[in-house]
Amino acid sequence: MKTFFSPFVFGTLSLLTTAVSAATFSLYGAVDTGLSYMHVRNGDDSLQMSTGNYAGPRFGFKGSEELTPGVTVNFILENGYNSDTGALDAAGKMFNRESILYLKTPYGTFGVGRTGPFTSGTGSLSRYWDLEPFETGYSDAGIQGTQVNVWSRHSNTLYYVSPKVAGWEAGIQYSLSGDQDAETDGMADDDHFANAYVRWDGPTLIVAAGVELYTVGQTREAVSNQPNKDRWSVKLAGAWTPQAGATTLFAGYNFFNNQNKFSDTTWLDDTNLTFDDSGKGIEAHAFYLGIRHKVGQVAWLGLLQFMTGENKGALAKDEDEFKRFVAGLGAHYYFSKRTMGYAVASYAKGTGLLDQEGSLTNRYQAHLGVTHWF
Repeated sequence: MKTFFSPFVFGTLSLLTTAVSAATFSLYGAVDTGLSYMHVRNGDDSLQMSTGNYAGPRFGFKGSEELTPGVTVNFILENGYNSDTGALDAAGKMFNRESILYLKTPYGTFGVGRTGPFTSGTGSLSRYWDLEPFETGYSDAGIQGTQVNVWSRHSNTLYYVSPKVAGWEAGIQYSLSGDQDAETDGMADDDHFANAYVRWDGPTLIVAAGVELYTVGQTREAVSNQPNKDRWSVKLAGAWTPQAGATTLFAGYNFFNNQNKFSDTTWLDDTNLTFDDSGKGIEAHAFYLGIRHKVGQVAWLGLLQFMTGENKGALAKDEDEFKRFVAGLGAHYYFSKRTMGYAVASYAKGTGLLDQEGSLTNRYQAHLGVTHWF
């Protein structure tokens, strides 16, 4: 039995460890605290202690039990918190980051619960986080600066992951409630989210492709000033390490339409969006190129992103086009296998809809801190 816990939680966990004495059980987590500086163009400067710059602080429980040879039942319960204040991530949720129960068999893995999409950087199901140098961290620096659903999670999800054969793996998931926490009495009234992917891991090359579909329930049709047509997103990504050496090159693409936001990190400007009654939303193409180069205990990181798009549901005579350029540079220093220091800077500039009076996401950002896993 594998257990990691400090004395002050021993009493709380003793009953749990006794109950699963015939199975594996572990406590795990991460602490990430640092300083962040931000300069908004034509705006204010800020310097503050920050949390989760690279890895969202979390603690969780994992466990498994073998039912028959080759078949195990497993669970993950993971909660997020702010390491600079000790506050929990989400009020009213104990395991807001992940809460899944799954069955591993020779024919694949079948699971249910709350988790992130395969084509996101969140949760144990992510098949996307390692396909860019910043591993979907650091606000604008990672690919979430120009892509959607990189940081998303969905409750009430069913999923299947195939066995890996000759490096190939595929999966599909379906959420009965989309971004909502609970289902209503009618399937047609709920939002739904579906995600499918395929990925191949070779000796020096990794490639992945995925599609995301978000359907909006009928109850949303009465909501004004929001797109309610189905939201599509297609993602392609790859990582190549020539001769399995010290340098890895990254590239990727994301197409999305009918979204109600520009990207995962532009929420300060997303609130300025207005839509007509056509039900249409944001449509965009996002591209990125990146590099990671390891020298001893240091990994040097660089990423360039470009997004171009249009608000298909713009009101008459309103600005409807936009572009966003993002550049990120940084370094990871590995003190050990479990402790990493980071220094990262990014620059983001938007045009059109992203460069209006009061725009807040044309900015410089810098992060300095430490992440520790336990």
